[in-house]
Amino acid sequence: MSSSQNLPLVEPAEYAERVLAASELPDVAREASSLLQECRARSLISDWEGCPKVDDFARLIVATSRVLPAGGSIETGVYQGGTAGPLLCVAAAESFHVSIDPYGLPSQSYVVQDYGNWPVVRHTLTKLTQLAEERQINFCHYLMDSATFVRADLLTHPGRFRIVHLDGDHSQEAVEMELRYFRRRLTGPALFIMDDHDEHFPGVEAALQTTGQGMVRVLHRRYDFPNYGIAGFSAWIHPGISKS
Repeated sequence: MSSSQNLPLVEPAEYAERVLAASELPDVAREASSLLQECRARSLISDWEGCPKVDDFARLIVATSRVLPAGGSIETGVYQGGTAGPLLCVAAAESFHVSIDPYGLPSQSYVVQDYGNWPVVRHTLTKLTQLAEERQINFCHYLMDSATFVRADLLTHPGRFRIVHLDGDHSQEAVEMELRYFRRRLTGPALFIMDDHDEHFPGVEAALQTTGQGMVRVLHRRYDFPNYGIAGFSAWIHPGISKS
């Protein structure tokens, strides 16, 4: 569980400004491009490949790794590891990366046959484990949906988490549950990335309206993706003070 002890007092709005400014630096762009190339070489490829969203995500997490206190990451929704790989690349050594995805189990929120392709699942988790070992990250995958994870209160890992990427079930009920739980468990500042924050999944915006009080927006990007329409994601600083 995250701890806020001995951390400098920085207002969440200032953290948001710092992260956004850092994401636009040339050296951050170069580091982001390099880690994406490494992940592609390992076949850890985003399903948004070819869209600027991939580069923006990478720059955002590199910037966050430079601004927020050292820590690991949490991710709901892994699929083929296109965002898990970059998150592992920016995590602090000896931190934890906790991933939660039921893949082809009945609780999978996406009715897509690809998610139950077990050879691909094995390949993805093997590649992520190898990358984590090389980066000295403690990679822990939970083959379940986030509701099961939350009910069992499984986030008991030592150390800090500085990035939370929510990309699983995008219903309002699920996102509200995830926000309440992870915000309660993380007592230090963290960046929450809300994937699919767009018209395709109105539950994300609705959940932020009801459960995102006190979070400060870093950015909200939208992209016109071929054969899909407008896709988007947003990022928010959680100040680390929620206890409810």
